[in-house]
Amino acid sequence: MSSPWRAGPGNGNDVEHTVAATSDGFAWAWGSNTNGQLGNGTTTDSAYPVQVKTDATHYLGATSKVVMVAAGNRASYALTEDGKVYAWGINNRTGWAMEPQPTAPMRPPSRQVPSPVADLTGIVQIAAGEWHAMALKNDGTVWCWGYNNFGQLGDGTLTNSAYALQVVSQNGSGHHHRGQPHCRELRVEHGRQGGQ
Repeated sequence: MSSPWRAGPGNGNDVEHTVAATSDGFAWAWGSNTNGQLGNGTTTDSAYPVQVKTDATHYLGATSKVVMVAAGNRASYALTEDGKVYAWGINNRTGWAMEPQPTAPMRPPSRQVPSPVADLTGIVQIAAGEWHAMALKNDGTVWCWGYNNFGQLGDGTLTNSAYALQVVSQNGSGHHHRGQPHCRELRVEHGRQGGQ
């Protein structure tokens, strides 16, 4: 009997919860759910995997398969095969980057179901740090959002951002990342998306 769970790159866990993609293209999560990071529409913890929903009757992956997931501190992220990124869970520092800038209204402190990250298309990989997230586009550019107290967004500032910002080089130009970034599990080697 084969397992539906995919292991290795593309699955995520933080200290309190885990999120995983299955071989049939859906996302499941378990553990702490204080801020809705399990994505099942509740804040009830679960010792068993629960399927991530987009609303009361639809599951993430139903219209475009989930190909990668990542977990931050009380926040979760998923990448679908159509190049879109979804986020859910806590929003006090990480930011979901869901509303297009710059006219976004105030965001609530947490979201219990996934919503698409705004202004990001053509994404091929995602990763999450403790309070920030990162996405690699098919053109080689890297985009980050969230908490920036150590400069982990790579935009040359220490300013937090609820919006995805392109990582820039020291001269201020857009950066095509070729090294190991601050987030865990996102690897780009020699200009190609890397695995092992």
